Amino acid sequence: MKRRLLLLASIVLILSGCSGKSVDNNKINIGVSIGPEEAFVNAVLGDKGTVTTVIPSGFSPANYQPSPKELEHISDADLYFTIGVAAENNILPKVVSNKTEVISLKDASEKQYPILYLDNHSHEHEHEETTEHEEEETSKVIDPHIWMSPKRVIVMINTIRDSLSDIDPENKDYYDDNAAKYIAELEELDIYIEETLKNSNIDNFIIYHPSLGYFANDYGLNMMVIEEDGKTATIETMTNVINFAKEHDIKVVFYQQEFDSKQATVIADEINGKVISLDILSKEYIDNYKKIVDTFVSSY
Repeated sequence: MKRRLLLLASIVLILSGCSGKSVDNNKINIGVSIGPEEAFVNAVLGDKGTVTTVIPSGFSPANYQPSPKELEHISDADLYFTIGVAAENNILPKVVSNKTEVISLKDASEKQYPILYLDNHSHEHEHEETTEHEEEETSKVIDPHIWMSPKRVIVMINTIRDSLSDIDPENKDYYDDNAAKYIAELEELDIYIEETLKNSNIDNFIIYHPSLGYFANDYGLNMMVIEEDGKTATIETMTNVINFAKEHDIKVVFYQQEFDSKQATVIADEINGKVISLDILSKEYIDNYKKIVDTFVSSY
């Protein structure tokens, strides 16, 4: 009888060790690439696990090279959520183990909303409309900044909820409740952005790096970009941006804190304007997005 009980106990221990969760306190270990993703996962995960963000604040997700120590932190992740930033090409081949399931939030978003593409000029809200030239679009560079679209983030939250429920079905109701609460906050954010911009006179804006294309697309704005394919702008482009600013009476040039502000400053000087730094990689996603919108409105 004792042998049978010992055998059953051993089986239970083996099965629990084979579960999708990490060994440490039987909590789920999640890996993500950038700060906003950390906010999204934490909102759903709550106290049922830990989230490790690979790309630190202040570094560009376009070309970040993680150190071996940073990679070690997520080498045994149960799930890794990608979001489509270029640096993931440097991360995933080195980190993903046999037990790590990789889930693309970009792919989930794309099933419901179209992906946008980068160009070297303005980015108008009409770009989201389906075109007849899909072959031309595929040759363009995908705009990876999908987290700047609250409606797309809602799709991501649903994907995160379902993924967590799949590996931890015992806490499905918990994840459902957390996801519903955060989605309600995202819907409120969407309304806040729309109403705040509606009460302003902003139609056009200038930014160094094209990080606000989805923001422009969702809320009917026109984004003029300084940077060209990740490189500093030519004199011709700088001249075009300056003329655009004068034509639309723009007196502010935005840039991300991860990028050099020299060219943004040159343009601001030419239009007797100012430069303003934005943080689109904050872990405080909702509060930070409101801050960005408030900064926009107060700058015009």
